Amino acid sequence: MTAVGSDAAAAVRVMRAVPADATWLTTLSQQMPMHRIRCSLGDDVRAALQALRRPDIRFTDPDLADAHRHLVNALIHLVDEFDGTYAPDSPGPVTYTEVPPEWKRIDRNRYDQALRDLSRARDTVLDRYEELMTTMSSTGNMPSPQDPAPAQGFTVSSGDHSPINLNAAHATNGATASAGTNQPTASSPSVPWYRSNLFYTAISAIGTVGATVIAYFALVK
Repeated sequence: MTAVGSDAAAAVRVMRAVPADATWLTTLSQQMPMHRIRCSLGDDVRAALQALRRPDIRFTDPDLADAHRHLVNALIHLVDEFDGTYAPDSPGPVTYTEVPPEWKRIDRNRYDQALRDLSRARDTVLDRYEELMTTMSSTGNMPSPQDPAPAQGFTVSSGDHSPINLNAAHATNGATASAGTNQPTASSPSVPWYRSNLFYTAISAIGTVGATVIAYFALVK
């Protein structure tokens, strides 16, 4: 495998490990107050970190290797900051950790510093993610959306002997395939699926209204 080929394969694995519509990325990109961290968010971030550290994600291009390492290090730091929060002193299962609210009364500087550290770690992850996406794009290694599998086709003749092309759609995962004749379709301009200057807007637009409301009331006291 060539160096370019190995980088392209590694880029595909990156996008599988940390897709742009990942729930944890959507939540972080909303840049809500970080005084309370849902356990599910922490679990998702740790899983993404573990996936990015797999041995089959290795880049030969120095810029790609650096961008990948920067994102991994940013995630490590964010996990460290999450680990510095505490479970609430209340009965029942733990669903979140937090910067202890009593710090606001007994040590306001410590409380504010903890929030700044968490927010800075979150923003660094978002910046490093964008850096990696931009570098993969600029080096020609940004994966394109998966195209459907090519259809199987054959030609028959109608009553007047004019050819009719039939295509059988490919079905996966137990789905039902269909068949039909070729029909001309209007062409539409090709738009890159990823644009770095619209990164945060695209990420935020992915979540539904329901997910946003749930995340807001979970994170804001």
